[in-house]
Amino acid sequence: MNRRTIALAALPLAALVIQGCTVPINVRTTPNGATVYADGQPIGMTPLEIDPEEVFPRKFSGYQWERSGMLSFERVGCEPLALPVDNELMKESIRVKLDCEPGAAAINPAAAAVARPAPADSVARLREIERLKAEGLISDQEYDRLRERVLDSL
Repeated sequence: MNRRTIALAALPLAALVIQGCTVPINVRTTPNGATVYADGQPIGMTPLEIDPEEVFPRKFSGYQWERSGMLSFERVGCEPLALPVDNELMKESIRVKLDCEPGAAAINPAAAAVARPAPADSVARLREIERLKAEGLISDQEYDRLRERVLDSL
């Protein structure tokens, strides 16, 4: 095999390595404390740092790698906001100004929002409690109390 053949064979591998290199993206809102959703799934609260490859992995489309999806922001006292995700959005920090009622910036979102886990989260929590009991890490009384707490949150 000559050097040209080796170089040409290495190009697709080099492209994959380059495509896999990502830089964390800072996500900020004004005011802070907004819950951030990636395609409807909560990923954290601002200020937040995300790995674009984990949250919106690239998919090969046509002749290039593309990112797609929806990044949404919700905060108590503010209008929800959604941004379509593409390659350009995931290149640098994301800064969003939310349209809020007067005084909304002073509201503590964690204290104001009633946390209600999604059904999928509740199923995962119930499985985790079951695993802890099966491994002897929690008592029968702790299992019953934790299970009741999860079921009451539904």
